Amino acid sequence: MLPDSFVNLSNLEKLNLSDCIRLKDVPQPFDNLRKLEYLNFSGCHRMNLNVDCLRKLVNLKCLTLSHHTDIKDFPYCYQDLADCLDLSRWLKNNWVHHQCNPKDDADIENRCFWSDLWKLANLGAVGSALIVTTRSKEVAKLFGAMQTYYLRSLPSEECFMVFQEHAIIGGFHINDYPQFTKFGWMIVEKCGGNPLCMKALSGLLCHSETGLFEISSLLFEINSLGVGGGILPALRLCYDLLPSRLKQCIKFCSLFPRNYVFVKHHLVQLWISQGFINPEEDSQPEDTALQYFNELFCRSFFQNGPSRDDDHKDKFVMHELFHDLACSVSKDECFSSGEAFCSLPENICHLSVVLPDSKSVVLTKVQRHLQSLMVVKRSASEYPGSFVPLLKILGLNDLLMKCRFLRALNLSCTTIRELPSSIMKMKHLQFLALNNTKIQSLPAEIGQLQTLQTLELKYCCCLIELPESTMNLTKLRHLDVQKEPGNVHVSMPHGIGQLTDLQTLTVFNTGDDLSHCSIGDLKNLSGLRGHVHITGLQNITASDDAKEANLVGKQFLGALTLEWCWSSQDMEDDSDKEIANQVLHNLQPNTNLQELSIRNYSANLFPNWIQDSSLSMLVSITIDDCQDCNEIPHLGDLPFLKYFLIHKMYAVESFGQRSNPLTTEGKHAPIFPSLEILNLWEMYSLQFWNGTNNGDFARLSHLSYSELPSLKSLKIESFQKLKSLRFCPEMPMLQKLEISDCKELLSVDDPLLSISNLKVVRCPKLRFGSSSLESCLMWEKLQRDKYTVKYLLKKTTTDDGWNWRKYSEKDLLGSKYKRSWYRCNQKQSTGCMARKIVEPNNDDPNTCWQVATRKRKESDASNDESTTKEHTSANKK
Repeated sequence: MLPDSFVNLSNLEKLNLSDCIRLKDVPQPFDNLRKLEYLNFSGCHRMNLNVDCLRKLVNLKCLTLSHHTDIKDFPYCYQDLADCLDLSRWLKNNWVHHQCNPKDDADIENRCFWSDLWKLANLGAVGSALIVTTRSKEVAKLFGAMQTYYLRSLPSEECFMVFQEHAIIGGFHINDYPQFTKFGWMIVEKCGGNPLCMKALSGLLCHSETGLFEISSLLFEINSLGVGGGILPALRLCYDLLPSRLKQCIKFCSLFPRNYVFVKHHLVQLWISQGFINPEEDSQPEDTALQYFNELFCRSFFQNGPSRDDDHKDKFVMHELFHDLACSVSKDECFSSGEAFCSLPENICHLSVVLPDSKSVVLTKVQRHLQSLMVVKRSASEYPGSFVPLLKILGLNDLLMKCRFLRALNLSCTTIRELPSSIMKMKHLQFLALNNTKIQSLPAEIGQLQTLQTLELKYCCCLIELPESTMNLTKLRHLDVQKEPGNVHVSMPHGIGQLTDLQTLTVFNTGDDLSHCSIGDLKNLSGLRGHVHITGLQNITASDDAKEANLVGKQFLGALTLEWCWSSQDMEDDSDKEIANQVLHNLQPNTNLQELSIRNYSANLFPNWIQDSSLSMLVSITIDDCQDCNEIPHLGDLPFLKYFLIHKMYAVESFGQRSNPLTTEGKHAPIFPSLEILNLWEMYSLQFWNGTNNGDFARLSHLSYSELPSLKSLKIESFQKLKSLRFCPEMPMLQKLEISDCKELLSVDDPLLSISNLKVVRCPKLRFGSSSLESCLMWEKLQRDKYTVKYLLKKTTTDDGWNWRKYSEKDLLGSKYKRSWYRCNQKQSTGCMARKIVEPNNDDPNTCWQVATRKRKESDASNDESTTKEHTSANKK
C-alpha cells in the first residue's frame, strides 16, 4: 500500500501504478493531488476506488484502468466523470468497462449490454464514430445504428483472387498450374461469393493433390443449398478430406472456448502428449507438429491472432464456424464445461473446465480412462498479467487417484497448493501444467514420471526450488519456471544438465553452492530453443567456468538474456568486475541468435563479440542497468537490428559513434539501416548525440527519451521513417533542439520546458500535441522559414491573461480577419522583448492561431495586474 504522506505530493503530474497487483486502495484524501494529469491503474486488479476520488481531480486528462478494478457507483457516474476528464483520450487508451465485455451471443442480444455501451459511447468527442459488425439483425436493431450496411457477396473476380492467394500446390503457386485455372473458377461459382468458403476450399490444394475428384463431385451438392447456405457443408467437406492425423488435432481444439487465442507452441505440445504426432525419421516431434499446424493454417482452420506484432506472432484463433465444426465432430470424445456442476457423458476421453463465474466446480461421473483434464481460461487475454481468479476443484485428490491414464493434466489457475505423491502412479502423463497457482513445492515422487515431456510452472509466486529428483525426468523436453519481474527465481538442482532432451528452458538460475546447478550444466543442452534467461551470473567465481556452458554451440537458441543479480555497490573490489567482464566474454552466443539482453552487468567494458559482425542476425538488443559501462558498443552495422533499448547506463556521455573500432578505415555504410525503435532511458551523464549522415536510421519509426538530465543539445536529422518522438520532463539541461528532414514525423509528445532554441525544418506532417511543445512556447530564437512557422502555430484563446499592446496589423487573403502583431506592454519599464503574432480563426473568432517570438520574463507576471488596472482606468477616463 502507499504511505499516507503520499497525498502531500501536491505538484505530482504523472502517476503510474500499473501492474501493482496487490494494491487495494489509495491513501486519502487522494484528491489533494490536484495537479495530477495522467493516472495509470492498469493491472491493479484488486483496486477499490470511489468515483468521487476521480471526479475531484480537476486537471486529470488521461485515466487508464483495469477492467477488473472495482469502482463504486460505476457505470452510473460516467457523465459526471466526463465533465472533468478528456474521455476521448481515456477511451483511446483502451479502457473498457467489464460489463461491456460480452461472453456469448446471449449477452450481445441483451438490452442491458447495449445500454451500458451507449453510456460510454456518448462520452466520445464530437465527430467520433463507432463501427459495429455483426451477423445478427437483432443486434443492429438494439444498437439503433444511424445507418446499416449489409455486406454483399464478393464479385467473382475478387473470389478468384482469393483462390489464387490461398491455392498453393506442393510449395508452388497456382499460376504454375494452368490446368487448375478452370477448377478455380468452378470453386468460385459454387462458393456463392463467400470468402471463408473460398479460402477453405482453396486450402485443400495446399499440401497434396489428392481429393480433387471428390471436391469436384461434391461442389454441385454444396451449390444446391444456394448462396449463403453452402458454407457449413463446405467446411465439413474440408474436414472430411483432412488426413486422419490432422482430424485428431482439430477435434482436440474443441476443448477450448470460442474465440480462444491459441499459443502455437503450447498447442503442439498438447498434441504431442496425446500421441497425435508421428514424426518422420531423424526429425523432432515439435518440428512435425509445427508442420501439422502450418498445414491446418494453410487450410484456414486457424487464422492470425487479432494483433500481429512481434509479441503476438505465436498466437492464432479459430473461426467460430470452424470451432462449431470441431465441436460437432468430437462430441463423443471431447467435453468442455463452464458450469459449477459438471457431469461427464460416458466414453469421454478429453475434458476441459473453462473458468466459470463461480469460484468452485464439482466434477462427477469422471471415467478412469480419461486422457486429458485441463482448466482453461475463456481467452488468453481475459485476465492480464498473472492475475487470474483461482478455481477450486472439489474432490481433486480423489480425482487424481482415480484417473491414472491421464496424458495431459493442466491445473493452472486453481487453488492447489501441493501436488499429491500419488502423481507417481500416472505412468502415461506427458504434459503437466500448474501455472498461476500457489503451489509451494513439488513432491520428490515427481521424478518417477518417466514419460513426462512438458512441465509448466509459470507465475507460481510461492515456488522457490525444484526437487532434486527433477534430474530423473530424462524425457523432459520443456521446462518453464518463469515468474513475474521482481519475484525470486526458482532454484534448480545440480545435475539438471542430464536432461539432454530439453528444448525449452525459460529460466536457468545459476546456484551458489554444490547442491544447485552451475553454469556448466548447460554444456550438454545443445537442443535448447526459443528464449533462455540465465540469471545468478554473480555466483560464477571462475570465469573459465562460463566457457563450459558452450553457448556458442547452441545453434537453435533464438533469444538470450544474461543477468547479474547485484549492483556495483555490492562489488567487493575491482577483481569482481574483471570476473564479470571475463564471464560475459566467455558467454558468447551462437551467430544465429536474434534477441540479446544484458542486465545488471557490473564491469565497465563490453567484450568485442557484442559489436562483432558475426552476430549479424540480431533483431533486438536490450542493455539494462549496466551502470558502470561508459561506452555503448557499436551496433550500427547490424543489418537486421530493429529494436535497440538502452536503460540505466549512467556513465555514458555520448551516443551515435560513427564507425566500428573493429573495422578497417574507409568509406562507412549508413548505420542502423533496419532500426525501427530506439529507447534511451535514464542516461544521467549523456551529453552528446553525435551527428548523423544521410541514410542513417533509415527505418526508425519510434524514438523515445527519458531522464537525460545532462543532455544540452540534440539534432535529429534525416530520420526518414520516424513517426513519433517522445521526450520527458527529466531533461532540464536541453536547450537546443533541431528536427529536420523527418518526412514521416507525426507527433512530438510530452513537454520540453527548457528549450530556448528550436528549429523544425522540412517535417511536413509534424503536429505538436496538446501536452507537448505547443503548451510551452518559451524559446528565445525562432528559426523562420516556410516550414517552421507552419508547425509553431498555437491554437489558443485571444485573451491569454497577459498584457499586450498591438503595434501592427495586416489583411490576409481569403480570411475574414486581420493578422495582428503584439509586443509586451511592459517593454519600456522592464525591457521585456516578448512578442506574438495572432491570426483569428475563421471558424471561431474566440480562438486564434498564435506564434510567440520571444519568451516572457518571469518578473513580468507581477506587473501585468497593476498595468491592466491602470490601462482600464485610462480607458474609462
